[in-house]
Amino acid sequence: MPAPHIVRRYRANKTEVVVFPRKRLKTSGLPSLHMGNRDVAYSDTVKYLGILLHSQLTFGPHIGDKVIKANRLLYHFKILVGQLWGPIQFLTRWILTGIV
Repeated sequence: MPAPHIVRRYRANKTEVVVFPRKRLKTSGLPSLHMGNRDVAYSDTVKYLGILLHSQLTFGPHIGDKVIKANRLLYHFKILVGQLWGPIQFLTRWILTGIV
């Protein structure tokens, strides 16, 4: 029995191009790329499997994004815990270490 024909469809509006050059490179000098009838945009960063990849291969944008998310969670936890009431101290430490 032959395998069914698999059709892959790519969405041009969700596609981004990141160039990882050895030297600094401006995207203005690069040729335009097309998928179907649409142009594909060049980008400095792209999110791939939850990691922000930067064209310079630095993790600065990724780490900055994770710090912002951790601070947001810590702030929400701070609102939930009062000064005179709240969870037991070891549970608080467990939650904080889980966030950070």
